[in-house]
Amino acid sequence: MKKFLLPPRSEALVVVAHPDDETIWLGGFILSQPQVHWTILALARASDPDRAPKFTAVANYYKAAGLQDDWDDEDKLSPRASLQSAKQILKKQLGNKHFDFLFTHGPNGEYGHPMHKTCHQAIKELLNDKQLSIGSAWHFNYKKLSRYKLAPKADSDQVIKLSPIIFKQKKLIMRELYGFNPKGIDIGYSTNPESLKLMSIKNNKKFL
Repeated sequence: MKKFLLPPRSEALVVVAHPDDETIWLGGFILSQPQVHWTILALARASDPDRAPKFTAVANYYKAAGLQDDWDDEDKLSPRASLQSAKQILKKQLGNKHFDFLFTHGPNGEYGHPMHKTCHQAIKELLNDKQLSIGSAWHFNYKKLSRYKLAPKADSDQVIKLSPIIFKQKKLIMRELYGFNPKGIDIGYSTNPESLKLMSIKNNKKFL
């Protein structure tokens, strides 16, 4: 499989449900593409006094623009209301800005997480309705093997094997910047290789 390199100075957007998802599912890819202008939007936890400043520190580490909001992640909303809230946040945060690439959660929520699934669905609906300006849209593409282990699905369009140095950096972010237990589930989920699939939407383009 040909190495997936984004063009220099391209604008790439990562949209995730929670701060840390960007690193768990795509951190190595972000680290390995410093020629790109990255923007990372975490839909939830902007008012979390612990997680919000950690996310800002991580975005700075990636040399990315970090955006956050307060999407409900305490199950206070119905599934339909949660979907509509996510769409409103996306439109508010992104407006009419164009991005060459978008990366987000998969339809299976990686390991079945309902907010990851809703995030994917919200983006898919906005893209199909032409309410986001994106050149090429991709989603994380994993299957769960065991409690702490996920792997690329067989239908992945891109499987990105991380070098030992990049993978070490990825785990360092989780451990030192987010403060997770090295033996906990969050670092356990931090995958190598990383995996992507082109989103199933109208007029999606694999390359610019």
